[in-house]
Amino acid sequence: MLDIVAMRYCKSLDNWVAEVEGSKGDTYTVSYGHLYGRASETMGYTHGWTCTCRNFTHRLKSVGECKHIKLAKAHHCGWHEQYGSGQTPAAPDPKVRVLTPPSYDPEEDTLEPCPCCGGATRSQMCGV
Repeated sequence: MLDIVAMRYCKSLDNWVAEVEGSKGDTYTVSYGHLYGRASETMGYTHGWTCTCRNFTHRLKSVGECKHIKLAKAHHCGWHEQYGSGQTPAAPDPKVRVLTPPSYDPEEDTLEPCPCCGGATRSQMCGV
């Protein structure tokens, strides 16, 4: 029998954005979150990574990750209580600037902070 229970997840799974410096000094925006339009059709799921670099937008959108996404992933938590996944974000890197950290405010956030990154969490109903 399937039970429906409330489980927490890191806010970084909803919307996470970082700027990553490329090898030639250009800055690219790397995002994790909901995919809309052609990206979700091509990739076959509704959450995922995107990058504004030409390599990703013209070639890799349907196949995988560019080097900027690989670099940014080390700074993304992605913890979910149901899956036990997540990681402590890597030490600060001058090439990666996280724009939307899942900051935790004990005055506003009613749920416990993320056990991996210490950021805010949200709750969703999951079948277990």
